[in-house]
Amino acid sequence: RHPLMVLADALEEVPTKESSRYNLPRYKMLIDSSNDDSIMRLLRAIGILDSTHCFYRLSGMLEGSDIETLNLISRVKFACQRGDTVVLSQVESIAECLYDVFNQHFTEFQKGDETVYYANMAIGGVSRPCPVHALFQCIVHVQFNQLESLPAPLLNRFETYELSVTDVLSWQLSHLSRGLNNLVSSSLDRCLSFIANVPSGSFWSPSPEDTVKSIFISSIPHVVDCTSRNSDQTNEAGSVC
Repeated sequence: RHPLMVLADALEEVPTKESSRYNLPRYKMLIDSSNDDSIMRLLRAIGILDSTHCFYRLSGMLEGSDIETLNLISRVKFACQRGDTVVLSQVESIAECLYDVFNQHFTEFQKGDETVYYANMAIGGVSRPCPVHALFQCIVHVQFNQLESLPAPLLNRFETYELSVTDVLSWQLSHLSRGLNNLVSSSLDRCLSFIANVPSGSFWSPSPEDTVKSIFISSIPHVVDCTSRNSDQTNEAGSVC
């Protein structure tokens, strides 16, 4: 199965009435293999992630960093209460504040027919139990080149998915008719060959190959339901023609 189909299925997991804190859907970590930090943008472009998800990222600026961190944690706390899906990027520095949330160390209470979950969340120097909706989902985005600097316990808390620009492009191409697929693939090969033969100063990018592939991904009309359960089947007729 295509890795994007596996990810799309995982994001649609929901707890059942029989679920407890021990078998809630695990939170996800997206490992970005691109050299220009583009996977999140591309996943939004093709519809895997959309406007229903809350995107939060720390700027890394030293000035006002404490206030920025408090604001981000407060937003995550609010999303936990609502049962939203949050996408966190470049937030390794606050992992300890969300330790119990990431590990799904929940205290479980029964309130009538409803199960209520609480997790300790540190805001500033104070840690207090905060309600966590059963439908809350968390996606943490990290760069592949950062993995060596991340503590192993942080990595083990999540279901991990490694994605590259090539994965996204192959997903898009798989939905084209055979003829159009061949045409786009041939055009891509010609572009990459051209860039490889021009002077290095003529085309600047952290990763020229990823940049060109991103342009092709953006050029393919987004008329395909990326979460379709039949998308991993052979569809020679294609959805774009």
